[in-house]
Amino acid sequence: MPELPEVEIMCRNLARWCGGRTVGAVELIDPRLVKDHPDLNPVVGLVVGEVRRRGKYATVHLADPRVDQADGPTAAREWVLVLHFRMTGKVVLDDGAAGRRVRLRLHLKGSGPPTVVFDDRRCLGEVWLIENADLEMFFTSRKLGPEPWPMPRGGAWWSGRLKGSRGPLKTVLMDQHRVAGLGNIAASEILWLARLSPFDTASDLALADWDRLADSVPRFIDRVLQTESGDEVYFVQHGGSNNFAVYQRADQPCLRCATPVARRVQSGRSTFWCPQCQPERPH
Repeated sequence: MPELPEVEIMCRNLARWCGGRTVGAVELIDPRLVKDHPDLNPVVGLVVGEVRRRGKYATVHLADPRVDQADGPTAAREWVLVLHFRMTGKVVLDDGAAGRRVRLRLHLKGSGPPTVVFDDRRCLGEVWLIENADLEMFFTSRKLGPEPWPMPRGGAWWSGRLKGSRGPLKTVLMDQHRVAGLGNIAASEILWLARLSPFDTASDLALADWDRLADSVPRFIDRVLQTESGDEVYFVQHGGSNNFAVYQRADQPCLRCATPVARRVQSGRSTFWCPQCQPERPH
């Protein structure tokens, strides 16, 4: 499922495929995909500018090349496509591969891949078309926390964001209101790297624990970017290779100590951890 690293990869791919090119046509195959707007026709004829990531969202900025920006900020009506991939959504090139559930096709003019699609097997993803001036309010209304990457975040920063919670550490890491972008896989992997139990309470951690957590977050994200980068992100549940240390490796030997990896349902999600490397603190 797409979390911060996977969304970052897809944003980079969109920028590489679409940046500086004009949208020639839009095929909205599944109208349920688009929220709060009747269609995507306003983007036809616009030029793709920056592609950015905010948490687990991708934002594709589009502008009208026929409007002189020097005429003032109100002269150019700039739009943003906001993509949220949910459980199975992803953007890929239109290669006609079997098993795809294409909900949207974006046809592009100029040199480069002719068509980019929104592929979403479970049809849970969402797309919004909003004006650029409303983008900040869009994310403010969702109360997204700050980004944990790529800017350096030390142990004191993590302690300030999470320590006030009484919930289990893994659940708190996944709270998008505290920190944006980390999901179930990232939380399990980061805590394994930091040798912290997913069941410890955030308020019980010492500064040394927060420092290890702070070090583990970029280590995990950078490693995923190195191993998964390519034209398509392949999700583990759909047959992609499992390059993770503990996620979906229940009963397999821990890569550090060979103790069998354990699995437990936590807040409705599967948690994977090593009982030896990540011992739970006594309460």
